[in-house]
Amino acid sequence: MPVHRTLFAENNPHIISYSDDKTVKTWDIPTEKNITTFSEHNDYIRAGAVSPVVSDIILSGGYDNKVNMYDLRSNEVVLSVDHGSPVEALLFLPSGGIFISAGGNDIKVWDTLSKGRLLGNISEHHKTVTCLQLASENKRLLSGSLDRHVKVYDLSNFRVVHTMDFPNSVLSLSISRNDDTLVAGLVDGVVSIHRRQEDKNDAKIEKKISFKYRANSEAVSLTVDHFVPENKLGAEAKHDKCLRKFQHSKALEHVLLNYVMNKHPETTVSVIQELVKRKSFDKAIRGKDNKFVSKLMQFFIRNITNYRFTSVLIDAIHIFLNEYEDTIFIMPPETVKQFLRLTQLLEEEIDLGNDLAALQGAMYMLMSSSTTAEKVDVHEDKKNTLLLPSEDAQKNLVVNIA
Repeated sequence: MPVHRTLFAENNPHIISYSDDKTVKTWDIPTEKNITTFSEHNDYIRAGAVSPVVSDIILSGGYDNKVNMYDLRSNEVVLSVDHGSPVEALLFLPSGGIFISAGGNDIKVWDTLSKGRLLGNISEHHKTVTCLQLASENKRLLSGSLDRHVKVYDLSNFRVVHTMDFPNSVLSLSISRNDDTLVAGLVDGVVSIHRRQEDKNDAKIEKKISFKYRANSEAVSLTVDHFVPENKLGAEAKHDKCLRKFQHSKALEHVLLNYVMNKHPETTVSVIQELVKRKSFDKAIRGKDNKFVSKLMQFFIRNITNYRFTSVLIDAIHIFLNEYEDTIFIMPPETVKQFLRLTQLLEEEIDLGNDLAALQGAMYMLMSSSTTAEKVDVHEDKKNTLLLPSEDAQKNLVVNIA
């Protein structure tokens, strides 16, 4: 049967293997012999981890939703927890007292010292989580998923601090020790490498005037000279800087700040229009947290009825619905209420448009009828003698007003 994961045991010449034959085995490297075999799982075993503190403590996670902890000194299962979904990845924190399991859409945090008590449940991905990795001197947790996102969490509160987008589903993940290079293995066989680039502020060079030039120069006033005032450009806006660097997600986050949305909504709409034009609006909103989604829908609700922004926001709402139509109703209740309110506003706008179209048709009919009923001045065109009545007809003119 295939063996999907192998690990070295710390401070011991041993190897741990996890196989699809539902077993966990330890091997002695010098003798190349099997030492221990555990058959506690009922399905494929695809995840494992070794304690960084005690190398005799190991973990295994299987497609039977179970995570088992073994003590190699006694060859017994000392702890077993139910993840609730097929387990894809396991990870010990540096203290050794807490481990993290990933499977399905959830990442769960367990306390080994409290007999496997569940400390937290993280559900930020929309599809199966496939890999876990520590970074930033073990202060950050990275998770990769089939939803094409890598999310970065703060281990102090397990909240998302950053999200990275990839062109395809992420199966494996690794990061360098100094956090400057991130490598992800994708489902289509591509190895994607991301390098962190720091902004370099160019130092201003001040020109120095030599003492020799200053001492020998004389200020001469010439009345024939014409001085053109210097046109100083203002500071570049943050969202413009991000758009110039193709950082579309950051540009959208800057214009969704409360001050910009409330005081300058035209700036937010212009950035949304530019992202739609670049065909990058879907990537900019993909994989965002509930707070971002709520703020974006709040902006839609406030400005969808503004005739200056309606056409742009309708295109943006179409893209938004295509991206979140499968997950909108599993979001927090406040976000669902905002979505229903946005739906109601769109229906009201459609009804208003239909009423205006009917009114326009009625007005067109009235104007057409009034044009045909206008009196014809027979004396207006004196050249057309065929329309002029005779003198007797003018004297004996009869008008029927019935």
